Amino acid sequence: MTALVQQWNASEELQRAFAARHRISEAKLRYWIWQLRRQEAAAPVHFTPVHMVAGDGSTGVLEIALPSGVRVVVREGATAELVTHVLMALTAC
Repeated sequence: MTALVQQWNASEELQRAFAARHRISEAKLRYWIWQLRRQEAAAPVHFTPVHMVAGDGSTGVLEIALPSGVRVVVREGATAELVTHVLMALTAC
């Protein structure tokens, strides 16, 4: 079912039409989409090397540059949970 869910993700088709075309119930397709998303969310975290750039440390700002070129600026007071969610969302794209 993983391959079928990946095909649906790549298509712009509605779940109902996609399921009908593949002769499965819409509920079954939704269940597998949910299962795979749940598995992806529970996937282990991989660490990436970090390069620290010298600064005076007085700005209260952390800038994270992802390998994709995207830069995330984290200001003082941001929670670890927020930063984690943002980074997970960006790396999932």
